[in-house]
Amino acid sequence: MRDMEVLVASSATTRARLFDLSHDMLSVIDQAGSFTEINESWTRVLGWSEADLVGRPFLNFVHAADCDRTRVETALLFRGHLTLDFRNRYVTSRGEYRWFDWRATYDGTSGVILAAARDVTATTREGAERTQRRELGQGESVSLSPRERQILCMIADGGQNPTIAHALSISVETVKAHVSNLLVKFDAGSRTQAVASALRAGLID
Repeated sequence: MRDMEVLVASSATTRARLFDLSHDMLSVIDQAGSFTEINESWTRVLGWSEADLVGRPFLNFVHAADCDRTRVETALLFRGHLTLDFRNRYVTSRGEYRWFDWRATYDGTSGVILAAARDVTATTREGAERTQRRELGQGESVSLSPRERQILCMIADGGQNPTIAHALSISVETVKAHVSNLLVKFDAGSRTQAVASALRAGLID
């Protein structure tokens, strides 16, 4: 029994050390929507103390314009959906806002959300500036290969990677590589955003 207690304590200590070594902001959120655990990256990025964050609803720190869609995403999480590449803004202790990119899952056994957020403020701002320059006719426009344009059109029609791969007689991995390149070219956080940017630029119909 003593050996088991030592093993459990050792495992918990190792997990805690790994938790705090991560550059990403890791957190555990209960069913009331409050932080129950955070790692040190949260205090480093936002400037709030652990006492400021733990035990408080995470929505208290979300930008007002992002609250509604954050509630929707959270509700989906609690129904078992996986969150990938969801972005919203969090307020710092200085009153500024940082853009976070989220990946999260619901642990039905313990009834909590396990989440990892990455600060993407710099890249989000750079992307917005490049998009604005393109809309103003400044800088270079996005150039698409015939294959990229073809894949974008299929995505716009609701095509998924396996379907696109089959239709074009290429591998799923090749489709994924093209999609990744398209996301970079359009500074997009998702396939939907890439399609929307292409439509606005008149690159696809």
